[in-house]
Order: sequence, then C-alpha cells, then structure tokens
Amino acid sequence: PEFLPSKTVSLLLQPHFLPALRNLLRLSLYDCGLETLAGIESGGQLHDKGGADSENDNTNKNEPIFPNLQQLDIGRNPQITNASLPSTFSAQFPSLLEVWCDDCSFGPQIPEELLNIHTLHVVRMTKNKLRNSLNTDIGIKYWLDLRVLALDGNQLTEIGEGIGLLEHLEVLHLRQNELREIPEKVPSGRNGRLRMVSLSSNRLEKFPVGLTEVNKIGFGESAVSLR
Repeated sequence: PEFLPSKTVSLLLQPHFLPALRNLLRLSLYDCGLETLAGIESGGQLHDKGGADSENDNTNKNEPIFPNLQQLDIGRNPQITNASLPSTFSAQFPSLLEVWCDDCSFGPQIPEELLNIHTLHVVRMTKNKLRNSLNTDIGIKYWLDLRVLALDGNQLTEIGEGIGLLEHLEVLHLRQNELREIPEKVPSGRNGRLRMVSLSSNRLEKFPVGLTEVNKIGFGESAVSLR
C-alpha cells in the first residue's frame, strides 16, 4: 500500500508492530510513494508504555528496529534521494544482506548511509541518478562481502580498482552507463568467483584482457575490440 499522504514510514513504525518488526526477515516497500525514510532511526524508541522500568526503556531505545532483516526493497520510489536516509540508517539493519533500490533517485554518489551497511551481499541501484566516478572505496573500505552489484541505467563514467578486490563478487551489471574503459585490475585474481559481467550500452573503447576469462560477458552495443 502507498504511504500517503505522509509519504513516510510512520504507519509501519507503530508501537504495536514492534515485536513483529524485530523478527522480520524481508521487507518490501516497493512502489509505496515514499519520499523519506526518516523515522527509521528512532524506531528503537518504540516500546509499550505499560510497566517497563526506566532501565529497560533505555535499553530498548538503543536497539535496532530491524535486527534480523536480511532483505530490504525500496525500489520504484522515485522521490527517494540521498537526503531521504537518516544518518543512523545503517545501524537499524545489522543483519542486512540485500538492498534493492532500483528506480529511485540516489545520486550523484551512493549515500554513505548505504555504504556503511557492511554486511551486504547484494546491491541493486539500477536507474538511479549516479554519475561520474563510482565510489573508489567499494571493495577497499565498503561492501567487502559483495556478491552482486547492479548499477545499470546510471551515468557512471568510471569505476575504481577496488572492484577487483571483491573476493566474493559473482555478478557485475554496469549496462547503460557512460563508461569508456574498465580499470586494468578489474577483474583481478582475487575475483575468482566472478561469472558474469554486463557492459552493454556504454562507450567502451578498451578493456582488460582479464575480462575475457569471465564465464559470461555481455557487451551488446559497446564498441569493444578483443585485440
């Protein structure tokens, strides 16, 4: 259901929902008309008013509201931008493995509130407003356990060599961007699990020889020579 007219998650963050939210594994807010996720950071303050002593109250306030959540889908909320995420957003999802943000308006850089979720295995941010250089600390400081990275349909002009350090990376989708080349160290010997790289509809003029060793490479309309 759409969270209108407030365009916030306040309806979800009701005190009587708190026990269920703590056990939740998957949450889809897809196409809900959201423009902000403000309020998530104060979710831990939701607690029943009856009978709890002050010490327990303080403990509840410091707990994440989604301690067991593994998958979060906030896709197709085009009014969601970097400013829509509170500064403590990442602290509410200590077990999160997958975040789906397709068809939102994040950009021009990936927000730090998402980068600081260090447990992530899958990140999908297709058709957002990312442009210029992809954060060079991905693979070095952020998202070290990443398996799938999908950034199709943005305006990225380059990616960093940190992608070549992602030992668990299996799938890399970079279609429909503005890439002209891929760093020489992407992929590297540390990308031993990489099995698919999709690069169609870019402006590629050259690419590393190492890409020819990936099991499946999609170049499509990119102007690429294997020589």
